[in-house]
Amino acid sequence: MLCTIQFHSLSGSFGSPDGTDVMQCSSLSAAYDVLRLWADEHDRVGSERTDAHALVWRGHHGDVTDLYPDMEVTIGPRGGVRQQPC
Repeated sequence: MLCTIQFHSLSGSFGSPDGTDVMQCSSLSAAYDVLRLWADEHDRVGSERTDAHALVWRGHHGDVTDLYPDMEVTIGPRGGVRQQPC
């Protein structure tokens, strides 16, 4: 399943992304892997890993400004990836 993801942070050290700041992945598991890598970078610059999260839309979208996400993917307290519907 193609999916579009957009990264967000609950930390104040990262800016809010624009609707076109998205990445396409070939599957949901690929999106999980990208989120783990992004969370590692998030941790490296001094923010909490659990503050990193991604919004996921099913399908390929170039602009998600007016689209409601299908799910939110977060990093759990022990490092696992958690998925919850929006």
